[in-house]
Amino acid sequence: MMRGKLGVFISCFLLVSLIGCKSNKHLLADIDNDYIYINKEDKTIDQEVEDLIRPYRKELSKEMDIVLIQNKNKIEKGRPNSTMGNWVSDILLDYVKSENIEIDFAVQNQGGLRTPYIGVGDVTIGKIFELMPFDNMLVVLEADGSVVQTFCNHISASGGWPLSRGIEFTMTGEQATNILIGGQALDMEKTYRFAVPDYIANGGSDCKFFIDIKQENLGVFIRDLIIEDTKARGAKGEILDIQREKRIHG
Repeated sequence: MMRGKLGVFISCFLLVSLIGCKSNKHLLADIDNDYIYINKEDKTIDQEVEDLIRPYRKELSKEMDIVLIQNKNKIEKGRPNSTMGNWVSDILLDYVKSENIEIDFAVQNQGGLRTPYIGVGDVTIGKIFELMPFDNMLVVLEADGSVVQTFCNHISASGGWPLSRGIEFTMTGEQATNILIGGQALDMEKTYRFAVPDYIANGGSDCKFFIDIKQENLGVFIRDLIIEDTKARGAKGEILDIQREKRIHG
């Protein structure tokens, strides 16, 4: 995993960003419910700080510019379905299954994806950090059909979140109907296993219905999973060609 080394680098990057915010000049921010973009027109920082981070700047830039794979079509964030959502949630599902852990589906919260798109061409490590800047970890939850129904209702009321293969439903107002797990109708008495970011499992994004559910933390950052999966595909000569598969209907 990239966690250790890149973690140091990105911490230095964030340190510089935060210190840069102390400038007397204002920052221009474009904010919506999905992402925050900050355009720093004033790039000056104190000389003392510059001296501190100079040894890391070149290496940080070098690491962030590493190309993982080529992308054929623009990968976009959106609701209720999107190529970005399909791509990331499927990576989570595939990772858990590759660890021989039984799982029915995976869900990535919409707000955890922090860039509106990844363009055609080079996909770099830096692009993945822009997509997933948070240190969210992947956890597996086990719950009955009633909890899954509540979760899907919440997703529907929110306008849709990224769903992996293995789950689909219809948005009927703020309710989720016709929920299918593995092609079968949701069974309220059945126990299901699914993967989500630890932020969600711990009640984030108004998912308080998960707080008392025991979680299995897999000990990996979601960002690292995306980097490693993309890197492995690129090493095999693959090109990203994500399709916009409809998993939320209505």
